[in-house]
Amino acid sequence: MQRKCRKKKCDEILPKCSDCKRLNLPCVRPRAQPQQAPSIPQKKSPNFVHSPSPAPSYSTNDDTFSYRVGSPQDHQTPSEELLPWRRKQSNSELGSIQEGKSPSQNTEDDFAESASILYQISRPPNLSFDPLSIPAPFDITDIKDQHLLRHFIRTVSRSLSVVHQDTSNPFLRLIVPLAGSSKVVMESLLALSAAHLRGVYPEILRKGLSHQNKALKSLNEIISSRTLESSEETLATVLLLCMIEICDGNSTKWSWHISAAQTIIRAKLKTEYATTTWKFLLAMFGYVDSVITISKCKAPLITLGELSGEGGSPNDQCEPVSSSSMALYRSHNEALFGVAQPLFEIIGKISTLANRRKERVDKESEFRFRQSAKEIEEPLRAWTPDPIVSATSIHARDVINAAYAIKWASILRLHQVVEGYHLSHPEVIECTSEILSHIQKIRYGSSVECILIFPLVMAAAGSRDDEQRVMVKERWMVMERTIGFENIRRAREMVEAVWKAVDDGRENGNDNWGMSVNWARIRYFDFPGVVLL
Repeated sequence: MQRKCRKKKCDEILPKCSDCKRLNLPCVRPRAQPQQAPSIPQKKSPNFVHSPSPAPSYSTNDDTFSYRVGSPQDHQTPSEELLPWRRKQSNSELGSIQEGKSPSQNTEDDFAESASILYQISRPPNLSFDPLSIPAPFDITDIKDQHLLRHFIRTVSRSLSVVHQDTSNPFLRLIVPLAGSSKVVMESLLALSAAHLRGVYPEILRKGLSHQNKALKSLNEIISSRTLESSEETLATVLLLCMIEICDGNSTKWSWHISAAQTIIRAKLKTEYATTTWKFLLAMFGYVDSVITISKCKAPLITLGELSGEGGSPNDQCEPVSSSSMALYRSHNEALFGVAQPLFEIIGKISTLANRRKERVDKESEFRFRQSAKEIEEPLRAWTPDPIVSATSIHARDVINAAYAIKWASILRLHQVVEGYHLSHPEVIECTSEILSHIQKIRYGSSVECILIFPLVMAAAGSRDDEQRVMVKERWMVMERTIGFENIRRAREMVEAVWKAVDDGRENGNDNWGMSVNWARIRYFDFPGVVLL
């Protein structure tokens, strides 16, 4: 310290430097600080809800594992009861998405933070199965099955719904309790949870296939008994199995399951009273069926209007849970569609029209075809989302922007059906710009990303330059990590194949010098398992 005052450098001889030895002073030196590897500067990192389930923690006073799902913003009071079959967990264990900025508002620090988060997610820890005790009605003793159930509750249920509040999530409110009372539903639910995990942990594939086979076996037994009382669990099982095949991204067996679901719905006798779970299952079928029509270019198996008549009004209220549980979602339909349910009914009409293209054989049939397209386009362009509660909140703005992105994607798809795929058409340029504009206003990691696959594919098909392609690909890479299902990756690969066809066409003159590449043909022949869900 004396040397420091005199600005004289120490020769660092041990055990006593020359200067201290000469002056007979104690030789005191500051301890060298361990060097740390440079890291990306980051603020407090948010926890993405769709990363693999964290390890559980235990209480020394209670041998029962307790947990609560949701973000701290959703649960302000510790005493709030979320669901009757679930106990609470401390906020430190919650996997949540922080409220963030729109991509267009990001600073350099924000991008550094995002890079750090994506790097952490891309290097997951080793898979381990931790024992936990799950309260009734879940009679599960296998450690791996307990882990899969917990993963569905904490992660998968959020990947399948636009709901940002767990108390409003119908997969938690309706499907999980149904699985607690039905073995076949539980088997299919665990298989779907394993399908979500296997993208990160391939070793879980064998466990998932085991549950899937058990569900199919039990389903055959239920169908053979032909009992009307089992319609609800049968339809739930079939739809969950359908979701497994869709989320795989490579399988086409989803077409078998959706057809089976149609048969179950039409076979069920209409009754004066339909349970809330049955109404949600009808909405779930309608959502999956509507999206499948885009891929198959065929009419929906059952229109959303028919489903509304089968299961009650689409405005049927959800069962009350708490005073704040349904801040945005007035029905379980909105928990699936957001506020865009009318658009999905129009999408079904567009797919029906696409199936009629082979009828355009003369001037008269061409006139009728274009007239039908005009009747679809006019209400589509005039559509605006209904006012929703808390429209000024960040999540509400995400919901509205997602709806507008779907609207402009539907207009672009209708144009492609009628006029073709030429990229230089003014309507293609307008629609692509509007889609990307609304998607850019949606936060990364927002729960509405689960309904953005269709508008992203349409925006990618209409992209004319690298700037638009980067916007699409950036969002897609985030969705691969936040949603986590394999079909997201396969859809991105399909889009990249479309871009490659465009670039090759510009070089060799194919497809009108790359300006008229048919993305639907590429999906049909090269990616038959991809559904825009």
